Amino acid sequence: MRPVILPPQLPSTFYRGFGRIADFRGDRDGSVPRDRPEDWIGSTVSRFGDPGSGLTVLPDGRLMRDAVDAAPGDWLGPGSKAAGVPASLTIPLVKYLDAGQRLPVHVHPDDAFARSRLGAPQGKTEAWLILQAPAGSRVHLGWRDEMPVWRLADLVRRQDVPAMLEAMNPVPVATGDVVLVPAGTAHAVGEGVFLVEVQQAADLSILLEWQAFLTDSGQAFGGADLDVALGCVDVAPLTSEVFDELVVRGALDRSAGQAVARLLPDAADGYFGAWLVRDGATLPAGYSTAVVIEGSGTLSGDGWATDVERGMSLAVPYAAGGVHVAGPVTLAAFTPPGRGWPA
Repeated sequence: MRPVILPPQLPSTFYRGFGRIADFRGDRDGSVPRDRPEDWIGSTVSRFGDPGSGLTVLPDGRLMRDAVDAAPGDWLGPGSKAAGVPASLTIPLVKYLDAGQRLPVHVHPDDAFARSRLGAPQGKTEAWLILQAPAGSRVHLGWRDEMPVWRLADLVRRQDVPAMLEAMNPVPVATGDVVLVPAGTAHAVGEGVFLVEVQQAADLSILLEWQAFLTDSGQAFGGADLDVALGCVDVAPLTSEVFDELVVRGALDRSAGQAVARLLPDAADGYFGAWLVRDGATLPAGYSTAVVIEGSGTLSGDGWATDVERGMSLAVPYAAGGVHVAGPVTLAAFTPPGRGWPA
């Protein structure tokens, strides 16, 4: 096996993009819709409520999900059986996300809530690597003060979005920043931000703000009643100490000159890993979803070589062996939980 180059996959969604996915991928024939805001990469999970949408199809016509579950050792390596979820769902979902408008205030449930209340195998913790952020860009993350459930329910019922945003922490972001968003944390990506997102393989969202995005609230709460759905929201305030654990400033600049650099805080380890990989590095045998964020170069292994350039994405199976990186290129490699990097 060798790395699989993955084509763009942009399922329709409820907000709009700016066309930066097409630009980033170097779309020359207009095949990438410019208004679509998400490109699902190495996806083993379908869009919520639409089983046929979002799943990655391999060049041989198989769904990547089915291929992984049929031969988990080839894709993930020995001892790759997952506790409580199919092997394919240990592969994190990676997305290019192009916020052509501010995203709604929303929350993703954690594993326990997803299993007990939504009938899903796991929840959704996520993290963002900011690829482009115009001056003044920001995201909203968590509550400034304790948010009583009764008050949150009232704000959601009345769709008082200004009050929701006022109660949240505005976080300035710049190109190269990294933000970890634990499940349960209310958040909203600001207009104009372009990022690559890594998340648990789940498409579960509770939209606290829905009125400007959906025709009614029926799809906003993952099929649950509002009072049940709000049970997944972390209502505690985010302290400065927590912010220091979630936000990494200037990860791209700080790691310049390093062949391998860790991207994410320790708190992400139970969900996924993320690494910046440059000239001279070797990805050890093991699964990763790799996206080329700068430059061009060559990936090579035992008996194969693949040229890569900015905007490309690849699924790298365990059976490809160690993957050597050469040339003036920077990749972000996203790995399942528990996979470290050899010293």
